[in-house]
Amino acid sequence: MNRWLCAIALLALAGSAVPGCDNSNPSRGGLAALLGIKPQGEDRFTILLMTFPKKQYGEDYVGVANHFEAQTRKYTGWENVFVIHKDDHSLLFWGRYKSIDEAEPYLRKAQAFRSKDTGLMPFAQAMTVPLPGSHPGPPEWNILNVPKRYYYTVLVADFFNVPDPPDPRDPPYLTRKEDAATFCRELRQQGYEAYYHHGPSHSGVMIGTFDNSVVRIVHEPGKPPRKEVIGKEVLAIQKRKPYVAVNGHQMLYRVKDPSGKVVSKVPEKSRLIIIPGRKPPKPQIFRPPETGTVPDRPRIFP
Repeated sequence: MNRWLCAIALLALAGSAVPGCDNSNPSRGGLAALLGIKPQGEDRFTILLMTFPKKQYGEDYVGVANHFEAQTRKYTGWENVFVIHKDDHSLLFWGRYKSIDEAEPYLRKAQAFRSKDTGLMPFAQAMTVPLPGSHPGPPEWNILNVPKRYYYTVLVADFFNVPDPPDPRDPPYLTRKEDAATFCRELRQQGYEAYYHHGPSHSGVMIGTFDNSVVRIVHEPGKPPRKEVIGKEVLAIQKRKPYVAVNGHQMLYRVKDPSGKVVSKVPEKSRLIIIPGRKPPKPQIFRPPETGTVPDRPRIFP
């Protein structure tokens, strides 16, 4: 079954059968990826031509990707075609570019490529993506690297990629890591203690690092316990940066009444969050003093 899938994939490009998928000799691009060799210079983007999921190609997915890289070089004449292998899939890329605009003509060329033998267009779904393995931002700005005594920070920005925008006239947005690192740098230039965090799908920008003393649990008679932010520095940051920038814009959320009618639209507010991976101890408990009632007294003055 795996050999058959390999042949089908290669037929889409070449229109002829090829030797069996053998992954004992990774190609130059694949070997560089396996060794962790990263591109030098300021190149930030590449073109993703195809993916080879292990779920589809089985244990031969690495061999399929390596052979397809070789066949792509042979039948297109393109240089700088390379593959990167992951635990459950491989990816085939073309080129390294400094910007999305620089990659655009090559992306169009890839999408329009048609096999002379079969008439198929194997790269019709190609897209420009950030170079894999890049982790933009100095490590000292990574919130995960701050001392373990800190548990909280203030989220002020959220970035996420939009490969398929709702409006087809809009270009895809694929630079969430780079933009988060850039915004972090801008905040630091303004005097803020800014950090970034690159998660699986979102990149956040935060300000400040705080211990457990900035929050407390308030117990009031007849009311459920609630967490309250009491750190003066935290409150000052929220005052100066009251809203979360979402992909560089202020995102409005609909507020509905009990009947479901939209009554207002409000922006997402900046907020204190737990640093990813940290487990803060339980905050201190605060019980407001009970106010006694003043007994009735005879009125002396009108």
